[in-house]
Order: sequence, then structure tokens, then C-alpha cells
Amino acid sequence: MKNKFLILYLFSFIYSQFDIDFSLESKFAKDSNASFKNPTFFENYLDVNLYLDDLYIFTQLEYSSPPLMGPNQKSLSSLVNMMYVEFFNDQVEMTLGSLYSMYGMGLSLHTYEDQNIDYDNSLYGIQTVYGLSDSYSLFMLAGKRDILSRVSPQETTPSISLKNRVLSIGFNGIGENLNFQYMTMMYEQDYDYDDILSISSLPTILGQYLVDNYLEAMIEYESDYKMKNLEHNIGFNFYSDFFEVVYEKAFVYYHKIYGERVEGYREYLSTYFDLFGFNFIIEHKDYNTPYLYSHFANPPIVSRESNSILSSRNMHTVNFNNEIGHQLEINKTFNTGLNFIFNYAFALHYNANDEPDNFKSLYTYLMESMVGLGNIVNNKNYISNFIDYKPYRQVYVEFSNWVQNEKLYYKVGYDYYHEYFYDKTILAKTYPMQFTYKLNTGSSVTVYFEVQDEIKSDLKHKYYYLSPSYNHFGKFTVTAFYDFEKNGDSWFGVDYTVNLDDVNQLSVFYGSQKGGLVCANGSCVIQPDFEDGLKLTYRTSF
Repeated sequence: MKNKFLILYLFSFIYSQFDIDFSLESKFAKDSNASFKNPTFFENYLDVNLYLDDLYIFTQLEYSSPPLMGPNQKSLSSLVNMMYVEFFNDQVEMTLGSLYSMYGMGLSLHTYEDQNIDYDNSLYGIQTVYGLSDSYSLFMLAGKRDILSRVSPQETTPSISLKNRVLSIGFNGIGENLNFQYMTMMYEQDYDYDDILSISSLPTILGQYLVDNYLEAMIEYESDYKMKNLEHNIGFNFYSDFFEVVYEKAFVYYHKIYGERVEGYREYLSTYFDLFGFNFIIEHKDYNTPYLYSHFANPPIVSRESNSILSSRNMHTVNFNNEIGHQLEINKTFNTGLNFIFNYAFALHYNANDEPDNFKSLYTYLMESMVGLGNIVNNKNYISNFIDYKPYRQVYVEFSNWVQNEKLYYKVGYDYYHEYFYDKTILAKTYPMQFTYKLNTGSSVTVYFEVQDEIKSDLKHKYYYLSPSYNHFGKFTVTAFYDFEKNGDSWFGVDYTVNLDDVNQLSVFYGSQKGGLVCANGSCVIQPDFEDGLKLTYRTSF
């Protein structure tokens, strides 16, 4: 009896010292092509947050059989999706376990997870930040992991698994108007025969290099490969009330697979300034490591990620190892409340046959020809194989405002997308619109409407998207989705989302949804269509 009281006392004492909370998200769906015993997907994520003075523990448990994207997660060994422990005081910050980090702008190291695209490049290890003073700190990271990736967005499960070991050290400095950093990063990658064979199928400089030089020998000997890489990363951030400059460059030393050691770099520059009430953001990227297959470099994409349904189906997939480009964004809020956004993005790939000086002059010419890709391509006297550079250009304009005593909100836009992507050309013009009206009762009605004219490999398409919704005092929302192509297929569905209380939410969807490209930070996957089915999503925290 005494032992029982002792155990109860110890449990009560320990529990009283901790703050702990949970959040659960469960998704179940099955469509017309699946039986009840084999749903389209069944996903469950349980997040556990535990706080104790200077200690924080996060654990995410996942049971997915099957998930929407990726392999099944149903065994005990795969139950823990991520876990890390953080310790911090006035001088030291230490993390053990799953490491999600971003140094600088991510030109050398940016690890993150996104379940929507089944992406996770985190490391398992230790990360420490030691504050020397209020202005200077040292940091260190060491970790390893087998990281999964896809050869193509069409793949439902990853086809490449590389063993990675990483060691990184550096320092940060914080001044009154200037922040700066330096980092050196050493990492090893183990490529087995199947991985290299998959990489050789990529329509990139790296893939072509493997096919041209080693494919026959690789098939005959089924040889593996171990690569050792080194990066030096420097960067600074200067800022004032009306002006800001961010610059970062990574010097990369690596081996071609089966080949000689080469040098490369990644460079990023952005400026922000205010002129006559207009905010200007100008970005430039130059990512030049074309023979490297990197998991950890996730730098700025230097293009706009659209929240439009139709526009997002033609998103630019960034090649972080081989891409040069720029972006200009201008926005202003006028005295009337009218908000204006203009965005222009342009990018292309390096060509393995180009001399650096010749390519720089080509890029300068392209930057001066901002009137349109069509004019550039047609200039055969200047360049005859422009499509080899995979050029991309996108222009976006948007106006939004609250009118009628802030009862009516509108947002109208125009998106122009033009890309030469390997074996196809895509030209899409999209007109996204949103209207929200506040009712006197406190409820609101919102309507999304979009039209898109698309030419893909000389085939013309016209798409429409309509989504009206009614929000009742923030307690529940009813939304309809109608997605269709002129003289083509159509998809219709209805969603009912109700806040059961302050911590519980249930969503029920019935109908069909068109699949397509889903992107996050420049990485993309293609999700399948959902046909005449049911989706249930439950969220809670406790």
C-alpha cells in the first residue's frame, strides 16, 4: 500500500513540474475506386509538447496506412515521425534529435518538413549555439540520416535514398545596423547503384553527364560511390529605416559522381527600399553546382508562390543546383485603402556547353529583353537553342481593398506564366478573384472565382474554378467547389467545417477534387485526382 502511495506521489510531483499539451490531426478519405478496407488514405499525426523550466521536448507520432503521399507509416519502428529536445539558458541553446535548421538564407543548410509534398530533409544529431556576448555567438551542428527524394514530381513514393553525414561550424555577429555570418560545412553522401541509376534518368546536366560517361560501365559493374563535399558560406544583412541589403554566397567544392573534383557556388542578393510610398524588393539568385545532387541547400526560390488554385497548377520547380534568375516586387497601400502588388520573376538554367563569359552576356541580354520570352525565342540570330536553358517568366498584378464601410472585400489579379520545361512549353494566363461580404449578423459570404487560358505543347485549354462559402459566426463554414474545363472534365465537392468547441474541429468533404502540382519552397509533387469520395478531418488540442 505504501508503494502505491509513493508511486502516486512521485507521479503527481513529476506531472506538476511539467506543462504538457497535445494536438491531433486525423484524416480519412476513400474515393469511388477504393473499398472501405483500403481507403485512399488514412493519416494520423499526434504532436506532443512538453515544457520544464529550461527544457522543451517535442514529439510527433504518425500512423498513416496509407498516406496520401509516400510510404506507409504503421510499424512501431516508424511510429515516431520526429522528436527533439531543446535546452536553453542565457548563454547556450542545445537541440538533440531531429534537427530543423536554417543558417542565413539557406544557401548551404536549410532543413524542414512539409507533409503536403512528403518532404523531410532533417538530420538526426546535435545542434548547439553558444553566446559569447550579446553581439557574437558560435554554432555547431552534427548529424546524419538517410534522406529520401524523388526523381520526378509524378512519383508517389521516393525513389532515391542517400546516406548523409554532416558537420557544420560557424559564428554570427549582430551589430547596430549590420548582421554577418560565416559557416563551414563538411558532409558525406553515400550513393548506391540504384540511386545513381535513378539520378542518371534526370533530364539535367548531372543526369546527362552520367549517361554520356558512365552508364555502360555503371550497369556492368553496379558500383556504388561515396562523395565528400565542403562548403564555405559567408553573408551579411545591412538595414536601416528605409533600406535593407541581404547578401550571401556559398563556395562549394565537390566531386562529380565517378569524376573529378570541381568547384561551384550559390549566390543570393536582395535589396529592399521605399520610394515615394512604394515598397520595392529586388532579388537575384545564381545557383551554379550543376553536377551536385544536394539535399540541404534550400535557398530562396526568387519567384512568387501563388495561392490561386489554377495558377498553382503551373508552378516553377526550382533547380537549386542549376538556376540563375531575378525577381522584382512592388507594393503600395494608397490612402483609400487600395493595395497594389506587382511581381515579375525570370529564371533559366545553365547549359553545360556554355563558356561562363558567353553565358553571362546571354543572361544580360535576356534581362534587357523583359518585354517577353516569345520575342527572345524568335531571335534566332542571337540564339538557336534557347529551350535548352529552360527559361521561365512570370508576371503577377493584384489589387485589393475593403469598401462599403469595410463590409465588402475584393481582390482581383492577373497571372502570366510562361515556361519552357524540357519536352513541353507552357503558357498560362490566369484571372483570380475573391469577394467577401460581411453580413449584419456577423456572418460572412466569400466567393472565389478564377479563369485560366492555357497553352501546353500547342494544345489549348480553358479552365474555370468557382468556390462560394458561408461562414456562420465563426462556428461553422459551408463551402462548395466547382472545378471544370471547357468541353472537358469537371469536379464538384462540398465541405462542411464545424468548430465543435474551442479546441475541436471537424471537416467533412464529399465529392471530387482535381489533383495536380503541389509546391512548397520550390519543391513539387503531383497529387492524384480524388473521385466521388468522402474525406474526414478531425483536429484537436488538449
